[in-house]
Amino acid sequence: MTTASTKNEHSDGAIQSYTDRIEILLTGFRLVVLVVLSMTLASLNVLPAQHSVLISLSGLAIGAVISAFCAIKRVRNRFVPWALATVDVGLLLHCLFVASVSLGLPLDVALSTPGAWLIFIYLIMGVLRLNAPLVLYSGSLFVVGWYAITVAIPLTPGNTDIAHATGHFVQAGAANEALRAFVILVSTMALAAAAWHSKRSLTNSLREAASRERLAAHFPKAILDRLLLSRTKRPDLVHAKAAIIFVDICGFTALSETMAAGILAEFLADYRSRVAKAVSEHEGIVDKFIGDGVLVVFGLPDSRHDDAHRALECVLKLRTDLAMWIRSNDLPELKNISFGIGVHYGDVIAGLIGDQERVEYTVLGDTVNVAARLQQLANANGGDTVLSEEFMVAAGLLRSEYADWISSTPVRGRKGMINVIRISGSKVMAA
Repeated sequence: MTTASTKNEHSDGAIQSYTDRIEILLTGFRLVVLVVLSMTLASLNVLPAQHSVLISLSGLAIGAVISAFCAIKRVRNRFVPWALATVDVGLLLHCLFVASVSLGLPLDVALSTPGAWLIFIYLIMGVLRLNAPLVLYSGSLFVVGWYAITVAIPLTPGNTDIAHATGHFVQAGAANEALRAFVILVSTMALAAAAWHSKRSLTNSLREAASRERLAAHFPKAILDRLLLSRTKRPDLVHAKAAIIFVDICGFTALSETMAAGILAEFLADYRSRVAKAVSEHEGIVDKFIGDGVLVVFGLPDSRHDDAHRALECVLKLRTDLAMWIRSNDLPELKNISFGIGVHYGDVIAGLIGDQERVEYTVLGDTVNVAARLQQLANANGGDTVLSEEFMVAAGLLRSEYADWISSTPVRGRKGMINVIRISGSKVMAA
């Protein structure tokens, strides 16, 4: 089974792939901020009056170019997003400061400056990256920077009176600005929580999808769904009534000696898909493929009243489909191919068997053993279908319907005789 570290690597890789794709969108966001901020400052005549703001706008443009380059080249340096966030927030604060000075606004109401709320776009960028720490950093950096503009800058050599700086902070409108800063902080924490939750949900989904993909190669879908829904690590073995079908290619060993490996693999894959399709159409499950053999079960994971009847319909259709497929095949090696099918119905034990290294879903019991022996008997007769009387009764057939073809036969490894019938061609005859 796959280790936890491998699962983590798979999910981390998928999240990194998501981040690579989202970087193009983030570049677009940076361009939006640049355009909106430039238009706002130009409409307020800040650009003509304060040429220093061009430095910040140029810096934001360079940041957008760097972002686009990293997205296209898939630069995955974990420090790049933090560096870009620092530059983005710092230059936005500089633009707000210059705009406040140019418009004659008190520094303590800098958040009232048009363009201040563009900070939320940068916060959203952190959310799209699924990077909660980056969201917290960007929001906190903006608020701390705003307080630095509000309190620290008035404390210049020409204006060192702390009371004067404090007066600026508590004057009319300052409380409203503090409230705005508080809203930004709360929004930052909420968006960071959203980013953390989204990343956690995505990680769990990716791990579950990866686990399901790996398990799908070993378990039938119906069984896999049950395992994934189970709260226990390994569900207990269950006792059930089930119809067991074994399908096998007669003479496959000899065929594999004469047929090219590539053609043989293609033939085997086609054969398996046809068996699986017939089983699926009748709502059974393919428990496992064993070389050219197939173990099919009707009655698991949930028992139904018509399990044996559906199994019989599946067997009859499977015989017809496989025969038509062989007749239509152009390869001369396949013209004499036949299939042995053994079917029995009774009590089985089913569940997960194995250790930490390998686990498989297994059906056990005398019913399985008898079905396997009946399939061997079918092969020995040149490719027939051998059905037990227990199966015929469970399928709802009256004994009068097959009494003329019933016979008793010994089963290797089992005491006593078993009543069976054999389907050969389109007729039913004694085994």
